[in-house]
Amino acid sequence: MDELLDPDASRSHLRDWQDRIARTAANTREAGDRIAAIRATARDGNGLTEVTVDSSGALLDIRFTDRIQRTPPDAVTRAVMDAAQGARVRAAEESRRIIDDILGPDSVAGRAIADRIANPPSSHPASRPPSHPASPPPSHPASPPPSHPASRRPEHLWDLP
Repeated sequence: MDELLDPDASRSHLRDWQDRIARTAANTREAGDRIAAIRATARDGNGLTEVTVDSSGALLDIRFTDRIQRTPPDAVTRAVMDAAQGARVRAAEESRRIIDDILGPDSVAGRAIADRIANPPSSHPASRPPSHPASPPPSHPASPPPSHPASRRPEHLWDLP
């Protein structure tokens, strides 16, 4: 007899499926929390600056050595950019390790998170959709909000339920 036609086997199969989904969701939240806590620091090759970034590559801290006083501004700029790039690479590597450890290297959710980290949405205001759509003209009634939770767009992929 087909397993899915047997009510007890069907319930057991459904419970197993629900358990796998719950574990995947919990693991995804854990990975997201750990990735959000990443702080990576790197120095430029000439020892002029040290840069710290978060998991998204956003600059959190920058420190300069006394050597910058004797260094042309364009060299300081290159040093900052080199250190920032090194810190971003370290943050991305740590994110990948967390994803692989928690979700596994073959995880669909893990690949989606890694892709989001590697290709973050542009931070340029002109390329971002407005956070609050403009109000419709008074002659047009407002549209009701979407009723399906899947229509919501999370700020971070790991914020998914």
